[in-house]
Amino acid sequence: MLYILFKFLRLKTLTLLAIIIFSCANPQSPSGGPPDKTPPEIEEYEPANNSLNFQGNSIRIQFSKYMDRNSISENIFISPSKKYSLSWSRRELEIEFLESLDTNTTYTVSLGTDIADSKGNKPTESFNLTFSTGNNIDSGKIKGQLFDLQPAGAFIFAYPIDKINPDTLNPKNNKPPFKVQIGSNGLFQIPALKNGKYRLFAIRDKFKDGIYDPGIDGFGAATSDVEVVRDTSKFVNIKIGGSIDRIQPMLTDALPVSNRIVRAVFSENIDTFSVSKNSFSISDSTGKRKLDIAGTFISKVNGRTVEIITSSPMVPEKKWQLTVCRDSIYIPKDSSGNRISDSAFSIHYQSTPEQDTIKPILDSSPFRDSTTGISPTAVFRFMFSTAIGRNFNDSTVKFIKVSPPSQVPFLVMTKADNYFVVKPLERLSDDSWYDISFRTNKITDVIGNVMKDSTIKLRFQTLDSRTFGAASGKLLASNISVQRYVVTLLNKLTKVNYSTKVNSKGSWEINDLPQGEYSLEIFEDLYGNGFYYYGSDYPHKFGARFYVMEKEINIKPRWTLEDIKIEIPQ
Repeated sequence: MLYILFKFLRLKTLTLLAIIIFSCANPQSPSGGPPDKTPPEIEEYEPANNSLNFQGNSIRIQFSKYMDRNSISENIFISPSKKYSLSWSRRELEIEFLESLDTNTTYTVSLGTDIADSKGNKPTESFNLTFSTGNNIDSGKIKGQLFDLQPAGAFIFAYPIDKINPDTLNPKNNKPPFKVQIGSNGLFQIPALKNGKYRLFAIRDKFKDGIYDPGIDGFGAATSDVEVVRDTSKFVNIKIGGSIDRIQPMLTDALPVSNRIVRAVFSENIDTFSVSKNSFSISDSTGKRKLDIAGTFISKVNGRTVEIITSSPMVPEKKWQLTVCRDSIYIPKDSSGNRISDSAFSIHYQSTPEQDTIKPILDSSPFRDSTTGISPTAVFRFMFSTAIGRNFNDSTVKFIKVSPPSQVPFLVMTKADNYFVVKPLERLSDDSWYDISFRTNKITDVIGNVMKDSTIKLRFQTLDSRTFGAASGKLLASNISVQRYVVTLLNKLTKVNYSTKVNSKGSWEINDLPQGEYSLEIFEDLYGNGFYYYGSDYPHKFGARFYVMEKEINIKPRWTLEDIKIEIPQ
């Protein structure tokens, strides 16, 4: 009898312990069945949206599913900002304010689109709950859309500028009074605004601290300031780019490789086309003897290293000084266009007696031999392991059509001392085989080392352009220079862009388009480089104007979609 009583008490104790353990754990939905892909929803909340004379000190929100609590705590935003704490009861969240709310003030509690349920599902749009501690509620709104391939997670920062000098506004130092997080569809709404003028930025706030960090956070400025009048404003379109790098590269080291080669090491990657023989100088420590430079190129070691080859040997017993040119024409730049720092542009080193006898090789070709599907308008890029002499030229290369046999007129263009482009002077025939070849024993590097004797041949077949389509149209605008605009078609399947500039009459045409669905965008090319300008944070500059066609266009083979009229709104 005692044994049975003991077993009963033990079973009750284990059951009670299990209940305590599971009640303290983070609740999870039952496992099993098909994967849960349903986004979480908010079923109830208190107070009601747009409530007046709010006197409480907490907000209650109930979810349709069990939530990842860390994602909630990282994605709650309160405008204007107030300190708060969070507490949970199963699927219900309570947000308690830790300081008194201001009188006669409109507040918005937002849950961003990075919140997730226990299965990782996220909502498509952010949630906003607005209430007022007074008799009135600010009901102005700014609606818009962020255009990006992956808009989810980015933020819109909004700053009222009526009562400040907008030129002093710096998002690196000033947290936005209003911000919302973008969902997967790119649409956003900034609620609870007073009538007035606002400045908007799109920011990928990596640390979610409400501060824009250049070089870390993605950035985009609106194309103009936005004015809320009678609680409404124009619809805002905005784009976001990558992080803006403003840090100047510095020369950090000089590493001798041989008595003819030294490696200049920088603090960050250097633009391939910003370096040349005129970008550097090498002299002995006295400055009396200066060596000519035969070639420069970005090293295979990494993008931060530039190989510099001298025309004559560097005496190893001497100390040498490597100096980076700071002339605006030849100065090296990083991939963001920042010039070399004035505080780190010269360094001393001692050469080595080692001689360079390594034969140059072809490091990369435009594609593999016998590749098919090459565009009839393609150019062909070849990169060598070192700086090549001027004996890689039109007479070294052979370019022929296989059948019927014929010579292809072309040019060899030097892009860098180790980087050459073979460009046909006429469009290649459709659906045809071609050969590009050259004898390597006729090619030497700038030191005089000859390539290993062989023949390099690249055979390829062009596409049949009869499988392509085309699109053309006209830009309709007044009081603007239409030839400053670029039309871009984005293939929805391959994500490949096809672009062209608009001519002085507003007309445009894009040929050789693979069949498929395309989105159409037009933007003002402010700097004439063919790229969209995302604006500047401080000093502030607006992003370039752009327009995205609402409906996609369908490109069909052997068909030109004509007369696409695009009217740029004023």
